[in-house]
Amino acid sequence: MKKFLLILLLGAGIISAQSFTFTPDTTYIVQDSGFVQFDCTIENLSGRNLGLRAIRLENDMPQNWISSLCVGISCYPPETDTVAFVIAGGGSVHFSLDVTIWGESLGSGTWLIRIENSSDSSEFIEETFIATNNPSSLTTPSNSPDTFILQPAFPNPFNQSITIPFQLIYPSEKLILSVIDTGGRLVWQETLHHCQPGHYKLQWLGSDISGHTLPSGIYLYKLQSAKSILTRKITLLK
Repeated sequence: MKKFLLILLLGAGIISAQSFTFTPDTTYIVQDSGFVQFDCTIENLSGRNLGLRAIRLENDMPQNWISSLCVGISCYPPETDTVAFVIAGGGSVHFSLDVTIWGESLGSGTWLIRIENSSDSSEFIEETFIATNNPSSLTTPSNSPDTFILQPAFPNPFNQSITIPFQLIYPSEKLILSVIDTGGRLVWQETLHHCQPGHYKLQWLGSDISGHTLPSGIYLYKLQSAKSILTRKITLLK
């Protein structure tokens, strides 16, 4: 029997970091084996070595599920809740939350992951991940977050224009898509109102709010609602 897995990625909207980013990239699903990998990138925005900790604050899942933290090429035992590592100045590292589902029973899991500065715990980013093989459990409560999945933009790198796709799971009164340069300055923004669940695509032409062409470089695009924030990286080549 193949397992049907519906995966949701929730941006917790808790961000207090200036020197690094924690960006969910791709969710890999292997249905026959019941394996799910939430794939992310952690990038050091500073010019110095940066010590970080990955902390699994919440690990709520059925008894026959197993989750593990992975940094770089190393995956740690399921009982490990905290992993320390160092990223070189301007560098990045792959991070993933790997989930294995044993047996055929239905259930859902929720994991809260916190990435924090080892030297300053007040600098951190938190993301919540949810996986379920029981879609009927995802009925929308009245106070549910306006959750979305921010997908990779394409083509990336780009020269003239780039398409930014995302999927909205629940209705949202307002969504804001912003593009930010590496100095933290807002260069472009688009606002959508009264959005219904579905798939969306927005296009950015590589120019600022005034229509002036921007220089080559790395930019961050951020999708934000009242309760959720997700960020990804793109490269403009002129």
